[in-house]
Amino acid sequence: MFFAIKLRLHIMSALLCLHNQFSILQSIQPLLKLSVLAMSININGKSPETLRPMFGISNNLNDSEQKARVMKENEWAFEARRQFEENQAQE
Repeated sequence: MFFAIKLRLHIMSALLCLHNQFSILQSIQPLLKLSVLAMSININGKSPETLRPMFGISNNLNDSEQKARVMKENEWAFEARRQFEENQAQE
């Protein structure tokens, strides 16, 4: 039973990705908005460990040197998050 549910969720995720690609290629904005909304609802609240297989991400940055490089490349995102958290604390 659990396997069937897991398989069904995997198929649904694959179909949502296909809808996204199709709507981008055909320039169908309403379909794109709906499929992106469905995908965001599907991934909301899930842990990174759950999301990695869904998107085919295999590397979880165990190497500290690689992790430091990625953090440096994406420093803007960490700064934006820090500013957001500061703004939330002030409100």
